[in-house]
Amino acid sequence: MPKKVVIIILSVIEALLCVSLIARLSRHTPARERISSCTELPERCMNSFERELYQKSVEVLKRVSLGEQDCLGGAALELSTMPENAKELENSADKVQFFLKKYVPEYTYWADSIWVTDVYGEMYIGYRPSPVYMDDGFYGFGEYGYLKKDVVETAQRAFENAKRIAAKYENKSDYEKVCGYAEEICRAVKYDENAADSEDFSSKDIRPWRIVSVFDGDPETNVVCEAYGQAFEYLCGLGGIECWYVSGEMGGGSHGWNTVVLDGVSYFTDITACDTTNYTDAEIRLKHPFILDRVSDVSKNGFKSGHYKMSAFYYDEYTYGESAKRFLPEEALLVSTKKYRTATPVIVLIILDAAAIALVVVRGFVKK
Repeated sequence: MPKKVVIIILSVIEALLCVSLIARLSRHTPARERISSCTELPERCMNSFERELYQKSVEVLKRVSLGEQDCLGGAALELSTMPENAKELENSADKVQFFLKKYVPEYTYWADSIWVTDVYGEMYIGYRPSPVYMDDGFYGFGEYGYLKKDVVETAQRAFENAKRIAAKYENKSDYEKVCGYAEEICRAVKYDENAADSEDFSSKDIRPWRIVSVFDGDPETNVVCEAYGQAFEYLCGLGGIECWYVSGEMGGGSHGWNTVVLDGVSYFTDITACDTTNYTDAEIRLKHPFILDRVSDVSKNGFKSGHYKMSAFYYDEYTYGESAKRFLPEEALLVSTKKYRTATPVIVLIILDAAAIALVVVRGFVKK
């Protein structure tokens, strides 16, 4: 067979492979419904009763956070239906309580504890504010039991700052948003070693555990893993990205991290680890990617992650907490073992490859 014919046949085959690859890259996973805040996300895991209970509870917590309702005790919730089965009611209350604690950071920054329970056939949300938000007013809880005005004002400024960060990346791809959000958080705060070593934060100062300390612009208010994870969850929610806050253990110690969903695939993300490697922003992307690619041994109980720290490579074992395994959806637990890859570099390679093929073809025709 003439050499030119062989070259042409091989070139056509490779071109078809390139076309096939481009088609696969452009064929996206069916779009999941976008969200406008992280507060909406738990509703995907709830039945109709749980959803109403959750929404009514969020309304109460929002009023308290804005200083429109007292922060003492709690409030009864008017619901359209109630489960007949006592066990089902208890499970639903536990689930709603779990999500209120971790997925409503904008409205729970002040709360030391939150609980949802059945009181004589009526659902009730209870809460207790942290002592750090109390003053010498009425019974020690500020004026007539409401949050202090300066506390509310500081929180609102912090959340406006967070919304400005989200707006900064509004026209970026979801992957670029995720990387940008993580970098913004790492620049805003440092890991609070003293708070992390504290055995009893609730009776002292919960600020290192709350995302107000991430966005308040005050370099003195630094944070621990819970605030890192919830700040990232909050920004992702503003950017329309599905992001789950996950709690459990890392290397045997309590820890919080995230699962972020890009193109329908779940990826493990640990913003705290990103901020404790002592790398520059540019080095972080190279040496500790926000969308990690070294996840292995994935199960419903946890996984292993290998990454760099101070130029050394090592593995950490992440174990899901019992509540996370009980209430989070499967996609939040079964993270991908593959690194998220953007299509642009691959397409560039395809174009270069096609150019090389064209050159071979041309040379095959003109060569004597």
